[in-house]
Amino acid sequence: MGQLRQAIVAVAVAVTLTASASVAHAGMYVINNCPAAGNGNSGPWTIYGAPQADLGSCSGGPGSWIGPLGGTVGVDANTGVQIDVPAGSGITISQVKAWWAVPSSVSGATTFALASTNTGVVGMSDTPLNRTSPPDDFVLPSSATWFSLDDYCSNDDYSNSCTIGGGENADLQLFGSQVTLSDSNPPSGSVTGGALAGSGSVSGTQSLSFDASDGGPGVRLIQLLVDGQVVATNDYGAECPYQNFAACPATISDSISWNTASVANGPHEVALRIVNAAQVPAIVDDHSLVTHNPPHTPNGSPACESAGLTLVVNGKSRRALIRFGRRPKITGMLACGNASIVGATIAITGGGLDTSVTTSLLGQFSYQVPPGPNRTIRFVYRAFADDLKPAAAATAHLAVLPRIRLSISPRRTFDGGTIAWHGEVAGGPYPAGGVTLLVEVREGRRWQPFDEIIARDGSFGYRYTFLRTTEPTNYKFRVALPANGADGYDYDPAGSNTITVHVR
Repeated sequence: MGQLRQAIVAVAVAVTLTASASVAHAGMYVINNCPAAGNGNSGPWTIYGAPQADLGSCSGGPGSWIGPLGGTVGVDANTGVQIDVPAGSGITISQVKAWWAVPSSVSGATTFALASTNTGVVGMSDTPLNRTSPPDDFVLPSSATWFSLDDYCSNDDYSNSCTIGGGENADLQLFGSQVTLSDSNPPSGSVTGGALAGSGSVSGTQSLSFDASDGGPGVRLIQLLVDGQVVATNDYGAECPYQNFAACPATISDSISWNTASVANGPHEVALRIVNAAQVPAIVDDHSLVTHNPPHTPNGSPACESAGLTLVVNGKSRRALIRFGRRPKITGMLACGNASIVGATIAITGGGLDTSVTTSLLGQFSYQVPPGPNRTIRFVYRAFADDLKPAAAATAHLAVLPRIRLSISPRRTFDGGTIAWHGEVAGGPYPAGGVTLLVEVREGRRWQPFDEIIARDGSFGYRYTFLRTTEPTNYKFRVALPANGADGYDYDPAGSNTITVHVR
């Protein structure tokens, strides 16, 4: 553009800038540019006829704009911004919502604000113009392939051109736009592999690989259809900025998955559908295959895909402390809303377990856990035996206190005498480097550590000599796991039995 349009100007005087309702529907898509429309990307907009310079970026945040900068514009000449569809793309411009402003000339001929397309003028107004609140909304002819917003220097004074902005001031400002584009061309693609691409028998969750392309709006969705119904969708919306004519990626190579057990065994029609950013679909593959899966056997009555599962450990719903060697009892309830699920199998895993329990007539169950260290045990319910994902799951965290036994001899001694400590830490597995224990003495209400020992393979020994006891004293001793536990020994901190030693 940027050249004089005599025919446009001739009819412009009869047109005013007005707002119109949105016309977007299937086969159309909207691109947004500059801050007033929600981003700092000027997209496909270009600046023409700038007398002095142009501001081509609107990335500076709220209030930023693009447009021509000041100078002298000749009689019957225009300066402004324009958007042109790519040649041969088949895209047309259906609607433009514009936040824009146009100043009046400082001197010379009268200026007008024009909105134009390749079919003619669609709006005209005196300047100064401020269409930022609310913005202008133009519905365009169906054949529009470019659209411009112009500051036009009229021919009402042939002896004078128009000095509009002057210096670095704006001749026209585009603060933001929402451009509705029309494109009825379908995308294209092909199937490149995967079990679902064949015509044989399939079971379980399988996939289909594909290549998809669209030279206009870009690829937005991939849908897998089974017997005419959408069973899986890949949505590439996160890769679609909607800021240019190619609103989404032009090409996509990916795969799409489907659980074949979700339909009855037998022959089914499978199709791959590509949908572009303008919501135009295309089926690029359509063939038959046969599903063959184990029976969809219900697990319990009623089989419930929105079940609730609750657990209690030794009567406590929160973390329960368990002494070594004890067999904690985990009880639970399985329900579908207010209804108990009867006769359901619940799998038990974690902590070396691989077993199951069955719910009673009241939906209840219990499990006596074998002795062992700290563990997290998982209870899982699947509504149907062949379900890949649980309908309900819960975990029980078992915190186990070790059993530490201590003996000291002699228990009566004198200053300068030595006592021998022996003991064992029950319960493994033991780390290769042994279990670190603190040697502690009771001072008032606190246990004060004064040394460390290592228990290897569960046993430990230690000797201590009294050197500074000047009067008869009773000492209370113990050994204990540190508060932060021992590396590689999965038990909660705990102390041994307490032994009193009299020193005279």
